[in-house]
Amino acid sequence: MIELREYDRFDDQELVEAWITLESSRACPNLFLSRAWMEPWAKQFGAEFRPSVLVGYDGTGPVGIAPLFATSRETFELPVNFLAHRSGLIALDDAMCEFATAVVRRLDEWGKGALLRGLPTDRPSYAAITDAAKATGVPVRERRGRVSPHVDISSSWDEFLKSRPSKVSHEWRRKMRKLGREGSVEVKRMTPGSSPRDLIDAFVEIESRSWKEETGTSISARGVEEFYYELAESLTRAGAFRPFWIELDGRMIGFLLGAVYGGTYYALKTSFDEAFGKLSPGVTLFDHAIGDAFSEGLDRFDFTGRRARWKDEWATGHTEHVHVRLYPRGPRGAFACFLDSRAKPVIKRLLRRSS
Repeated sequence: MIELREYDRFDDQELVEAWITLESSRACPNLFLSRAWMEPWAKQFGAEFRPSVLVGYDGTGPVGIAPLFATSRETFELPVNFLAHRSGLIALDDAMCEFATAVVRRLDEWGKGALLRGLPTDRPSYAAITDAAKATGVPVRERRGRVSPHVDISSSWDEFLKSRPSKVSHEWRRKMRKLGREGSVEVKRMTPGSSPRDLIDAFVEIESRSWKEETGTSISARGVEEFYYELAESLTRAGAFRPFWIELDGRMIGFLLGAVYGGTYYALKTSFDEAFGKLSPGVTLFDHAIGDAFSEGLDRFDFTGRRARWKDEWATGHTEHVHVRLYPRGPRGAFACFLDSRAKPVIKRLLRRSS
């Protein structure tokens, strides 16, 4: 029998200890649910989301965590936004189904519904949550989310390169030679003792000269510099920070901000100086970073973001995500589910035809 306890402070010592225990048991499915990520994320968005974290305990200790946050819309959500790309439940394998059922029932008791975004379909959380909702009679609606490319590391680096289409490999080599003709090219990785804050400053400066500044998606344009400072320091303390950057004649022209967690390299953010765009520095940078993941013996290189042609050229597979909305049981919840799943799509189609 699982006992649920709710925590409304992210720094509650009992919650911290439960999180550390489950992470040490490898129950945390991805970087975005780790303490190293969640601490700076909760600090950045604390004004928008109030912690309402559920922890499941049995006779032996903590067996699961549902990192829920209450929103101003009076719903409960998992911590997904433009910075955090996926979510799920943290739970021991043999407790996942029972824990998910306990969480769904508690959400039903609260009677406000929940939006559980970014659930990877290849992880146990997704099936456990949807099965629990159906078993308890909670109305549920699913909507497809983003598809993220990844490289599964199951062979040698040389074998992986040989598996790429010859046209793609030829184009990569051509672009790397072109960049090399412009001067001395180096790809660097942060060394122990380096200042993660100084690196973030350099990355912010690079983005100010990229197309992301114009589209409003750069670090400074979104006003999240402090989040990345906190994240870099948190990941460094956890031994997970793994940024790369590329220099041409000693000048930084691009970067990859990433981290290693649970055998996976997470490529969180990358940008390049627009002045060097025609030299395609990203090919050389990712050739080095993905090759490093192979030499380190990792299990996967995860692009985390949406699909793009250049990512698909590297990818050996894709991670699909689903957004799951749970509604309160009863007439009100059933009607809201009907509106979202049936009525609103019809209205949108009619409006598009009439415009």
